Amino acid sequence: MTDDHARDGVPDDVPGAAPDDEGFELLPGRPEFIDAVFDTFGEETVELETLGGGAVRLIGFERGDAMSVVTVGLHRVPLSKGEAVELVCDAPKDAVGAALVTLGIAVERLVHSRRAPESRRPWINEVPYLEGTKISAMVVDERDVATVRDAAGALLGRLRRVVLLTNVEARFVAEHGLDALPGGPDALRDVERDDLVGTKELQVPDVPCLVSSLLDDRPARWIEVDLEGRFVALSLDEDEEFLDEIDNFAIWSVRTLIEKNPSLREFVLTAVPGDCARLTDDGWLSGRQAGFVGTEELLEDEVSQPSDG
Repeated sequence: MTDDHARDGVPDDVPGAAPDDEGFELLPGRPEFIDAVFDTFGEETVELETLGGGAVRLIGFERGDAMSVVTVGLHRVPLSKGEAVELVCDAPKDAVGAALVTLGIAVERLVHSRRAPESRRPWINEVPYLEGTKISAMVVDERDVATVRDAAGALLGRLRRVVLLTNVEARFVAEHGLDALPGGPDALRDVERDDLVGTKELQVPDVPCLVSSLLDDRPARWIEVDLEGRFVALSLDEDEEFLDEIDNFAIWSVRTLIEKNPSLREFVLTAVPGDCARLTDDGWLSGRQAGFVGTEELLEDEVSQPSDG
């Protein structure tokens, strides 16, 4: 259907929320952003919903069996890093809710961080944010949907496409870029898809892991990722007294841990904060937990090498 008010501006008196939860004034709206949206997608629109108390509108443009959902008004959020932006997300028409949820999350993160999203830096959620799917991450396409310029040709900002990803895909994109993902746009719009790539195509990250000193000469039998995304590995031969002594721990690279415990590779490449795994007679059993070993002061240290013992 056609929305006769689709080109109307957005209200100028709706405050946003800064990172410290203090209000901030939205920048004045620029008609060039609205023109760029309609010049790119056409005039036939579907009004969907509003975000931020009406500060940001979501409108849809039907494109065959798919719909492009676009923000209008997001460019007015003052940013500390990056250029002003409006975001686009594509989804099948019968699953357009996926685009609405995705843009809702993206808008909230931009408002609270006051930073424009960067390509090849996916946002990864702890668990899938679309119920019944593996979609747990998103990233902006490296290619602009459109650039926005004033009458003199000066750059005002950009239209950027947000792409839905699984956990494994997001890690692949961080290494290789979005264009390296197989399948093309149709595959990326399928919210019920399985991973488009496998963990064998990923590198083990060079990040720190807090390890028990007992792992110098015995295998790991427990690993967890705390709520800050930090790895902790134990042998499970540690008693409570051992765990209470910070000198009984060291910092390794996760790559060193995998070299000594190759069977942990799959967990390390797929785990998100809150995941844990225990080695049983039948192999690694993974799950989620609420409590973690305290790691704050140690993980600020340099990564150390295991002893030769």
